[in-house]
Amino acid sequence: MQNITAVELKRDCEATMIPAGTVTTLPEGTPVDITQTLGGSYTVRAMMGGLYRIAAKDSDALGIEATDANKPVEQKSADGPVAEKDVWETLRTCYDPEIPVNIVDLGLVYDMKIVPLPRPPSNALPRSMTS
Repeated sequence: MQNITAVELKRDCEATMIPAGTVTTLPEGTPVDITQTLGGSYTVRAMMGGLYRIAAKDSDALGIEATDANKPVEQKSADGPVAEKDVWETLRTCYDPEIPVNIVDLGLVYDMKIVPLPRPPSNALPRSMTS
């Protein structure tokens, strides 16, 4: 999800504070902005302050049906040459688990060179590691 969506929690909801990792309960009626959805989990910004991760099992508290949360992602064919644009597009869907910023915009992936390797499909991807 790239767009921010404002909702009120439909019920009390377990949430993990970002980046502390402390598990807490956000009360029913709490206004939140859904800033990203990845792998069925949601990152929300509470109007009272703070970022929280909400698990897929609690998507109903956000007013999202579980079936919506688990829709399959469109898969591109692995046949044929790899387009650099497609790789960058895919990398921009990978988010840091603690903040709503993708790994490209965060600067963790900053360069790419597509090189044919002996055992396809293989690609070399320079990347930074964080501590």
